[in-house]
Amino acid sequence: MTDTRHSVVGYPSYIAQADGGYVHNTYTAGGQRVESRRTDAQGTVTTMSYEGNEIFENGKLRMLLFDGGYVDFSGSKPRYCWYTKDHLGSVRSVVGGMTKLAGETAKTATEGNTKPSGRALSIEQGVLKTEEVSDIHGMYYNPKF
Repeated sequence: MTDTRHSVVGYPSYIAQADGGYVHNTYTAGGQRVESRRTDAQGTVTTMSYEGNEIFENGKLRMLLFDGGYVDFSGSKPRYCWYTKDHLGSVRSVVGGMTKLAGETAKTATEGNTKPSGRALSIEQGVLKTEEVSDIHGMYYNPKF
């Protein structure tokens, strides 16, 4: 970022990028972002409109937000993504790529994959074990402490 300008209530209204692109945001009086126009270095303009829990990109539905995640419509099929939160409620990661039932997805997504520790993931009836899910996402809960 090379330049940032804020609205009178303190929200970023203009952000200039080092490559020559910029972002121009429009807000309501209450502080909700209504529109974001992004221009890249080549002059291509992308308009993001925010209407409630729907996000449109250049007039086409891009995301549908729901409590705990969102549905991404940018590909040929909708992709469901969920937020993984810590004990304080902060989002730690986004788990996505789910276009099938949960059991089927766990089975197909983990075949041939390994944990960060290098051990192979096991599949029992198409569902990951709890310790494997926590190992994948870097969160570990030990009730001993």
